[in-house]
Parts: sequence; C-alpha cells; structure tokens
Amino acid sequence: MKVRISPRAEKQLKNLPKIDQLAVAKKIRQIRDGEKVSLPDERRGFLTQRGETPYRPDLIGTGTGVTKEERLQGFNHFYRVRIGDLRIVYQRKQKEIYIILIGQRKDIYQLVKRLFS
Repeated sequence: MKVRISPRAEKQLKNLPKIDQLAVAKKIRQIRDGEKVSLPDERRGFLTQRGETPYRPDLIGTGTGVTKEERLQGFNHFYRVRIGDLRIVYQRKQKEIYIILIGQRKDIYQLVKRLFS
C-alpha cells in the first residue's frame, strides 16, 4: 500500500523531536502494513476483578508494534492513531494511505475541526 504525506503533515513531522519522528515513522509503517490486534474470543468482554474497567483487547500491544486504529469522531472518512501524546490523522483509500496531520493531542482535534468543518 502506498503512503502519501500532506505538505502540512510533513512540516509538522519535521518540527517534532528526532525521537518522535522515528516513532511516527514506525507507526506509519505499521499502518501501511496493516498490523492489527488479535486475541482469542474467550478473552473479549472480561472485566477486572473489581468490575470497574472492562478488558480492552483493542489496547493490548499499544506501543509494542501493534496499531490501534480508530475512526475520527465526526469525520467518518478519517482515522486516527496515537503515539503517546501525538496523533496521526489519516485517510484510507483503496490503494493508498494519505497522512493528513501529525501533532500533539491537545492541538490536533481543534485543527481538524477548523480545517474540515
């Protein structure tokens, strides 16, 4: 699958610290390669002993080479993936992934609303 990066995302990536640039590049490769979480069905829906927090199999492996892709709320054709406090907002097409924005969690959602609403 081909990956394209918008000029804005490229500029945002260049302004990040080198270690974050490497983490973003690794995550983009994982998105491209389609790495997903998969667990046996019997473990889904399990609650913690106190019953407070539901077991989240979709979060297992976050930060260890597994991508947790979510649709961006209010924008059904955009996806987001997290890397600590950073977010990558992108669009999937049939044969390509288009990286739209890369930035801090606190800023990225406001920027998406401003640009695409």
